[in-house]
Amino acid sequence: MDNIAQFIIGELEKYGSIPNKNVEKFNFVDSGLVDSLAIMKFIIAIEGQFNISFNDDDLLLDDFRIVSGLSQIIKNKL
Repeated sequence: MDNIAQFIIGELEKYGSIPNKNVEKFNFVDSGLVDSLAIMKFIIAIEGQFNISFNDDDLLLDDFRIVSGLSQIIKNKL
């Protein structure tokens, strides 16, 4: 697991527990781990940490909801 994925998981753990198995495929939105306010805080933390900005299209991607997919989206912006 890379540093980006570790950061994502660390941020998500602020909102609840994450399954240890297949953590990189964990869908943190559909699981209910984060609500609308939490997702906004989560996005702000990521944008600040990596000095990036998400656009509306990024937020609509299915990959945005999964740890490994979000990690790849971030890598593509760096």
